[in-house]
Amino acid sequence: MTKNIFIAGKEFPEINEFADIFSMEKCNVSVTSDDENKTALSSPDIKVVQWNKGSSISARATVIQAETEIGAIDNAILYFDAPFFASKFSSLSAEIFAPACDSMILGFQYLTFELMKRVQQRKSCARIIFLIKTAPSFADMLRNPSLKKVGTEPANAIVAASEAAFANFAENIAATLSKNDYVSVLLVTGDDHNETMRRDSTLATWLKDYICALDEKKSDVKMAKWIKAGEKLSSGFRFFH
Repeated sequence: MTKNIFIAGKEFPEINEFADIFSMEKCNVSVTSDDENKTALSSPDIKVVQWNKGSSISARATVIQAETEIGAIDNAILYFDAPFFASKFSSLSAEIFAPACDSMILGFQYLTFELMKRVQQRKSCARIIFLIKTAPSFADMLRNPSLKKVGTEPANAIVAASEAAFANFAENIAATLSKNDYVSVLLVTGDDHNETMRRDSTLATWLKDYICALDEKKSDVKMAKWIKAGEKLSSGFRFFH
């Protein structure tokens, strides 16, 4: 069955390598951009929708527009790419605090609640996937100097704090929805040491297969537990229908 995939967090055009894997599998794919002009670059394979991360109204409009483009969303991937954010928000200054918090904290929270609301209104099943590619912080490197040899851009205080906020938010949304009849949550994490995480194309290929495996079982893991990118679906978990 064709899947309708909505991807937000890491945006167009940086998300293209990731999104292409799903579109090549005949999925209907919509990705976000913070630039209205870039929405004109939508193609038959990948639809680009505008998202103003600091606005709850925009979050609602973004979800509705994505559904208009690809149909009812059955898998929403919220992608926190810490190395990407570390390069985007590399200077620690008062000027970046508001846009950084909008991009890395507030926007994800607005979007999550709009996605939950839409699924509840439709009363049809959907999955929210919280995906974190982690990055070592300056504090991590101070505690473990060997991390400096890896060559990964360290996450400054605002990025590191936002990563922690995203993870905590995701875990608690998963716990909140553990008995929900319509919305399930998948928590995925990894870093540059994880071979699956090193390239977005490899990550998307694994995630696509993992989603298909869950759908074939017609069940989801109902627990606030992170899995490592690259893991195989284990029959040892307890599943709920």
